[in-house]
Amino acid sequence: MVNTMSDDNNNGSSGCGCFGCLIPIVGFVLLAGVGVYFAINSFSTGVHQEAMDTLKGCTLTQETLGDDVKLRFGMFSGSSNSTAASGEASWQYPVQGNDAQGMFNWDASRDDGPWTFNSAILESEGTTIDVLTCQYISIAPTEAVPVENSKPDPMPGEIQQPNPGGTQQPGMPNPGGVQQPGMPNPGGVQQPGMPNPGGVQQPGMQPGDKP
Repeated sequence: MVNTMSDDNNNGSSGCGCFGCLIPIVGFVLLAGVGVYFAINSFSTGVHQEAMDTLKGCTLTQETLGDDVKLRFGMFSGSSNSTAASGEASWQYPVQGNDAQGMFNWDASRDDGPWTFNSAILESEGTTIDVLTCQYISIAPTEAVPVENSKPDPMPGEIQQPNPGGTQQPGMPNPGGVQQPGMPNPGGVQQPGMPNPGGVQQPGMQPGDKP
């Protein structure tokens, strides 16, 4: 008699289970977060710290970004080449404040001495600032506010000022405006049957005509 044995492991479907597939993803996210943490901290020492101190020392930086100016997550690009006595560094990285975000570009060098910044530029939402001189290079345009050209009609008993092109109030001159029936309109257009001293006389009417 031949005994047959079934292999239950071969009958089940292969896979990573409910949580097995999540472990590599979570691990990758944690490693990426740790990497970014150490990357940002590495930009908080040496010449990088001097660059951030220079950025924070410009009053226009706070006016543009707000308070609490610091590095933020994003794309860091640049290079550094230095020895114990000399070096060169040129970097661009994202920064932020309480009000806005921006990109900080700077270039520095040293030769047997401290770092000297050759340029330091902050760009944020159309505004560009020279951080070394703390002056605007360009300012983002602001939205124009419409200006009302028409003047409101005066309240009863209020003296109307000349209102060219507006509506004439009873007993008040309105040069160049719309004449109301039975009212003089010096400097305006005379309407049929209405007096208009000093205005444009209409055909068939004489100055001083009354309705």
